[in-house]
Order: sequence, then C-alpha cells, then structure tokens
Amino acid sequence: MNSTPSRRLVFLGKVVGAHGVRGALKVGTAEPQPELFAALGEVHIGPTRHRVLQAQAGRRCVLLKVEGITTREEAEARRGQAVEAEAERFPPLPPGEYYHFQLVGLTVVAADTGEVLGELTDIIPTPAHDVYVVRHGSREILLPAVEEVVREVDPAGGRMLVQPPPGLLDMYAD
Repeated sequence: MNSTPSRRLVFLGKVVGAHGVRGALKVGTAEPQPELFAALGEVHIGPTRHRVLQAQAGRRCVLLKVEGITTREEAEARRGQAVEAEAERFPPLPPGEYYHFQLVGLTVVAADTGEVLGELTDIIPTPAHDVYVVRHGSREILLPAVEEVVREVDPAGGRMLVQPPPGLLDMYAD
C-alpha cells in the first residue's frame, strides 16, 4: 500500500459496498470487466494504491479483493470512493481498438474539408455501436462510431479524422 503517485488516473468505478466478511469490495462500473481489473494488477481506491488479488463478476458490479483491506468494516469504510488505475497499466488492445479514455479529448476533424468539428467529450454506448459526442462551443454533434464515419484515430497526435454521413452536419448547422 503506497501513496498515489502523480500519474494520469483513469476512473474505473466507485465502491458501492462490501461483499462478504473478508474485505472484498463491490465496485459499480458501467461495464463490469473483472478481467480488466485483474490485468491492471493495481488500482487506486481513494488516495491509496492497492495490489489486485482477485476480481470477479457480480451483479452489475465487480467483486474486487485487494491487498490491505481484510475486513468487511474496512471495505465498508471505502464506500463512495473512486476506483482508478494508472493509464500506463492498461493492457494494449488490438490495432484499431481504443479505450474510451484514449479517445475523450481528441480534436475531431472532417476528413474532406479539414474543418475542426470540435472535441470528443463523451461516448454513449448503444447496443449497435458507440456514439461519439463532439462539442464545439454550444454546438453538439452526435457521430456514430462506425468504420464508415471514423477514418483515422491518432491518440498520440490528439486528433480523429471523420467523414460524417451526407447531411448529418447540416442537421447541426447554427
């Protein structure tokens, strides 16, 4: 158990309660992925870093056992605290796949005109595909996150090239 270093932390979820009597935590997440918690190896709970001992799927949560929390009372004391991980710890994804935290904040540019459409500020998961929320001032554009629209993603360069479907940008014209 160490203090939090000054690194970029990615929000994974929140402690919503305790599980059992041996200090396991219930972590509420948008998409429970216990394999990701296990692959990260360490998480930050509040201001403290903990080694991940075990992670498994619960009902709409991840049941997480970490080093240093051994009783139900200790787990309950973490209720409401953020569970985060250092961005560098995330395992690499196959080419063309990205974690949401790698995309949010990118400048979105129209591939055909070079016009800056705005900044990708949010990602809405839907059953068919994600939808990217792009904001520029008071204007908000919703782009389908499909191969026909998203032409190039360059997290290192801080931008995403898109080719919106014909007429889509007209719907959002000022």
